[in-house]
Amino acid sequence: MRFQQQFNLLDSLTTSFLILGNPNIHVKRERVSKIEVPLDKLGVIKCWVEENEV
Repeated sequence: MRFQQQFNLLDSLTTSFLILGNPNIHVKRERVSKIEVPLDKLGVIKCWVEENEV
């Protein structure tokens, strides 16, 4: 799941956050690790979600 969220800071400055959220499954982590360097260069935040965690 991917989404982009924008926050307005000081009226003239807009910061974008790109977040890549996935379930904490070994196969998903393995796939993301193959493209980790480009994601880091783009500033994508990677999140791993545990089942039944709040």
